[in-house]
Amino acid sequence: MNLLPLLATAFGLGLVHSFDVDHLCAVTSFSSNARSVREAFWLGVRWAIGHTAALLVFGLVLVALKATALPWINSVTELCVGAVLIGVGVWVIRDVYRQKHIHGHWHQHDGARHFHLHSHKQSAQHAHGHALTFIGLLHGLAGTSAVMVLIPVMLLRSLGGAALYILVFGAGTVVSMGLFGACAGRLFAVVARWQQALRALKGCVGLASCLVGAVWIVRNLALR
Repeated sequence: MNLLPLLATAFGLGLVHSFDVDHLCAVTSFSSNARSVREAFWLGVRWAIGHTAALLVFGLVLVALKATALPWINSVTELCVGAVLIGVGVWVIRDVYRQKHIHGHWHQHDGARHFHLHSHKQSAQHAHGHALTFIGLLHGLAGTSAVMVLIPVMLLRSLGGAALYILVFGAGTVVSMGLFGACAGRLFAVVARWQQALRALKGCVGLASCLVGAVWIVRNLALR
């Protein structure tokens, strides 16, 4: 079997799949607290790594067992994703009210100027990275992932081929979500020059995350 067209399709699907609205809400919410564009980029990558890891494990288990995707897994994980998105949205909104003074600074490093967000409230970016990886894991098991990845994997009927397909798909998500995270981080860095605008933007991001999470839960319960 010629895998090249299939792998090219997998990479393209990975690029596109990152832009599902629930994925964007999660990464944008965390990027809103990134201290630099580089950090926002790596937050997007962390999400994509979690997403790919879940697909890799679940996909290979299904191939090994010659099984089909279980609908109840998608149902449970979508409910979890909805609840997590609401929690993330509440966290962002709470952070807007707790950070009384958010601003940015230009810094000079090795001849290059960089703009960094700064707050007088201490950050926990390391923990945020782990949390975003976990959210990526949930996303990897939920929603359209089974349709876009597991169905082609089942057609391959080969552990090696399945692993290669999922890893190439994951490479697409890493590229697109890393770039999206960087773009989101750059947007927040620019807006940070105007404190009130930054607070309003972050508040909108938090509200959007809550809304998408609520829609995910209601839609899932309505389909039962």
